[in-house]
Amino acid sequence: MTLLTRKAPRSPLGRELTCPRCGAATHDRLASFPRCPRCGEYLRKCRYCRNFDFRVYGCTVLELAEELDRQPDLDEANECPLYDTTLVVERLGRKEWRAAAWRIALAVFPALLLIAAMFALIPRPTPAGTPALLLTVRVPENVNLGELCEFDLIVNNIEAQPTPLVRLWVSDDLLKGFEPPTLDPEPRHASHGRKGTFYDYGPLEPNGTLSVRGTAKPRKAGIFRLRAVLLGGRVSKSSQVTAEIEILP
Repeated sequence: MTLLTRKAPRSPLGRELTCPRCGAATHDRLASFPRCPRCGEYLRKCRYCRNFDFRVYGCTVLELAEELDRQPDLDEANECPLYDTTLVVERLGRKEWRAAAWRIALAVFPALLLIAAMFALIPRPTPAGTPALLLTVRVPENVNLGELCEFDLIVNNIEAQPTPLVRLWVSDDLLKGFEPPTLDPEPRHASHGRKGTFYDYGPLEPNGTLSVRGTAKPRKAGIFRLRAVLLGGRVSKSSQVTAEIEILP
């Protein structure tokens, strides 16, 4: 039973109705009406009238109640002139369908975003044969202003698979307190990206180690971060390390 404000379309057979008992379709101008052609349910009674209020269990049309001097029975068959059926099958027009589609989309879209975020957080297995790379860093706790600061970035391939490329990203946070660092060995290629610099090395043999010594000159006193990320090319795991260096005046 559908309650909509849109008027039902008219046809030579009258309005289309749906039997609430068996779901059969019928029309109010058929010879069998008000009986359902399938189950025989009487379709014209107070139970199926818009004027019947189930909250007070009575008819809301006062004139009818006064004329009968009683409240009509819920399942009483009647020929009430004020009868207004709730069983009409009403169709949605194009505008109504669009409005309904927007309401459904607004309700479903946040749920889809949540599901997508959950899938994104699910850890994915590393492809077979992918080397696992680890990044560690060694830095001094402090260095005096005017002295050179040395730090080490160490990459280990801990599996028996070679990796064709090792890529290190060092953030620009270090440059707030130091001059641009010099790396030994020098990278094959260096390029400045968003908030940091990429340094390309490689390849790294199975169970091999790449040790990069960085040297930088302090510019001002303070505590500064060395933040590095190991990208390791297309097929290796990522690793990130952060360390703090204090420059003493």
